[in-house]
Amino acid sequence: MVESAFTVKKYATISNMISTEEVKNLAELARLELSSGEVEKFKDDISSVLNYVESINSINIETSERGAEEVNIFREDAITNEPFSYTDSLLSAAPKKEGAYIKVPKILSQDE
Repeated sequence: MVESAFTVKKYATISNMISTEEVKNLAELARLELSSGEVEKFKDDISSVLNYVESINSINIETSERGAEEVNIFREDAITNEPFSYTDSLLSAAPKKEGAYIKVPKILSQDE
């Protein structure tokens, strides 16, 4: 099993917010094969994350000192380069190409 890139903080009030069957179903949807130990670890980790989100959702923002100040921190949408200006360099780096497209292996079949 690959260790997580981040550590999930364990909270004292963790409840079983997700069942073993739900973890197995998520793993199947993600096409992952998990051992029973990994299923239990992910069950704990996902429950911890869901519990944390629940604690965030319980914050009363109506009485927050910051108030309802609205500030746009995102930049305006703008085209910063000419369309197709990187096409040739991207295609030259691709291992397989067909015309102006990158060719990749087929991952879905008609049977699914």
